[in-house]
Amino acid sequence: MTVVVRPEGPEDETAVAAVVTAAFTGAGAQPGPEAAFVHELRLEPGAYLARYSLVAVDDGDVVGHVLASRIHVGQAPALALAPVSVHPDHQSSGVGRQLVERVLAEATVAGETLVLVLGDPAFYGRFRFEPASELGITGPYAGPEFMARRLAADAPVGEAVYSPVFTRLEQGRL
Repeated sequence: MTVVVRPEGPEDETAVAAVVTAAFTGAGAQPGPEAAFVHELRLEPGAYLARYSLVAVDDGDVVGHVLASRIHVGQAPALALAPVSVHPDHQSSGVGRQLVERVLAEATVAGETLVLVLGDPAFYGRFRFEPASELGITGPYAGPEFMARRLAADAPVGEAVYSPVFTRLEQGRL
């Protein structure tokens, strides 16, 4: 398996929706709202940043996707990493790691200073994410799953304000 991570193109949208749906749907479960979440973020003015929408491709097939969107911490721009999706047939093969590493590298090159994520501390800890509260960041989430990764020493602190799409997801309105 040779996986290539590249920017998502318009031709990938259907495949991305299928991967996101498969990644977040358990056996026998109904599909969740995650694919709609990605679609809505693409349409949200100021939130969607194409350079941070990446796909993992194996033998011509999209097998993973990552999206980081614009949020603010205090008055400063930051990124929210969500979702990271890997097709079940490719999970535990390093695809998720490749996607996260690449989006963090892209963010660093672009001069971003902070990335927030709500996810598994064991997974995201590998990428030097730490509890957001320990970095002086508050927001709509709490607990050890609400994490931050500083990309620069001058990363902002304060309250994280997310796109309204996140609120609609949390309220089950997607």
